[in-house]
Amino acid sequence: MQKNSHHIESLVDHLFRHESGKMVAVLSRILGLQNLEAAQDIVQDTLITALHSWKKGKVPENPAGWLHRAAKNKAIDFLRRERTFRKIAPDYAYIMDSDFALSSAFHKVFLEDEISDSQLHMMFACCHPEIPIESQVALTLRTLGGLSISEISHAFLTSEDTISKRIYRAKEKLRAMDISMDVPQGDALPERLDAVLKSIYLLFREGYHSSHPDQLIREDLCQEAMRLCFLLSEHRLTSKPRAHALMALMCFQASRLQTRLDDMGHIVLIRYQDRTKWFKPLIEKVFITWRDLPNHLRFQPTTWKHLSRLCMPLHPLTMQPTGQKSMNSTKCFTLLTQIRL
Repeated sequence: MQKNSHHIESLVDHLFRHESGKMVAVLSRILGLQNLEAAQDIVQDTLITALHSWKKGKVPENPAGWLHRAAKNKAIDFLRRERTFRKIAPDYAYIMDSDFALSSAFHKVFLEDEISDSQLHMMFACCHPEIPIESQVALTLRTLGGLSISEISHAFLTSEDTISKRIYRAKEKLRAMDISMDVPQGDALPERLDAVLKSIYLLFREGYHSSHPDQLIREDLCQEAMRLCFLLSEHRLTSKPRAHALMALMCFQASRLQTRLDDMGHIVLIRYQDRTKWFKPLIEKVFITWRDLPNHLRFQPTTWKHLSRLCMPLHPLTMQPTGQKSMNSTKCFTLLTQIRL
């Protein structure tokens, strides 16, 4: 019984990582960002209900689908109770006129394509230019990435209290300004796209080099970051070179995940990894996309001199304190002095 209970808790935790951001995005699309807290409360309540229900009975064949239906029903009940008191997203104001319109609207937004679209809109809403850049990224990681306050503070190399305040202020700004969930166009797109890409990169980095001492690599976070970046790279407005570049970087890094730990669970540096065990389909995907072929098959030919020159322009993207940036540059220069180029 205890083993089964642990399995269910692990399953719910896994679903929280993968499904909570989807559900919050979908609910916020109808409720409006001024009701973001309500959307998050509904999702949290749904996950708690699943935990208790599944422990007592049988886990459904499609746990994610079960969560989506439960969240949808809880949201409908919420609006029925609050219909005379709550202001929702203007595009969906009509659904308050009847229960049929209410149910139909929620059924539509929980379709697979609409879920992906809602996540895309939510990313850009969290990265609105009226919100400070650090708060944008923290809010995105918390809302869509499902990271804890502790994990986000690790990504920013700052305190949990600082992160909590940033997220709180960002939510207050969303509520006060009545920001809509739209993908920006024209001149407004590049700046906000950069913030979205930074958020996705930090989510991937937390998976690639986890802050959990007992779990050095968290593939689920890497996969979620890649999924969100894929949404960007496929959308007609956000399919920009920088989105594809980040996707390529994550594909290259993710291809090595299975070789980054030894049998004792210790990190294996790239020079000692077995390159024959790298996941080649991910590598090939990048080169097919960029119409090129890989040339460097061994560690020694890596052009570390060129790589070290690239470190400096990348510093603004890492959002790391100067000491951390310098340490990363030092790694390149150390390799540069140790390896015959």
